[in-house]
Amino acid sequence: MILIDGKKAAAELREELKKEVTSLKEKYNKVPGLTVILIGDLTPSQIYVRNKEKSANEVGLKSEVIKYPDTVEEKVILDKIEELNKDDLVSGILVQLPLPKHIDKQKIIETIDPSKDVDGFHPMNVGNLSSFPGGRCQLGSTGGGLPGAPGSLRRNHRRSGHPKSQAAQSPDPF
Repeated sequence: MILIDGKKAAAELREELKKEVTSLKEKYNKVPGLTVILIGDLTPSQIYVRNKEKSANEVGLKSEVIKYPDTVEEKVILDKIEELNKDDLVSGILVQLPLPKHIDKQKIIETIDPSKDVDGFHPMNVGNLSSFPGGRCQLGSTGGGLPGAPGSLRRNHRRSGHPKSQAAQSPDPF
């Protein structure tokens, strides 16, 4: 059995990400950023989003959290996502789930530009990810220059050293 030191791996990953963000800043003169939409006041969601914001800031990413009450109309969220899709200063969008019952989760997910879909839930990204190990998430493929989830998955599998990991054997396409 292989034991992974999660704290050590997380610290190593944070250092790698800091270097990557610095490199992106130098290369593109642009700070990558994460915009999170949080609807409602569920405590677990608030904690998760707060931790994402803290992690983003630790590695030098811009981070913005947009909060709405759980009574917000679906159209308001869809309009905000469309606005963020068009904003060149926004690299990634995450809509925190679960959503209130009156908001169509699938419609929200499908409105996010696949190249900014941090969770990888957009149908295009799900399809690309399912063709793993050759799959590729669309995150950053349209001008942001940021690698998507599959490359991160492969790097994490390689880092684990697990010999049976197919991902550890496949080349990183980034």
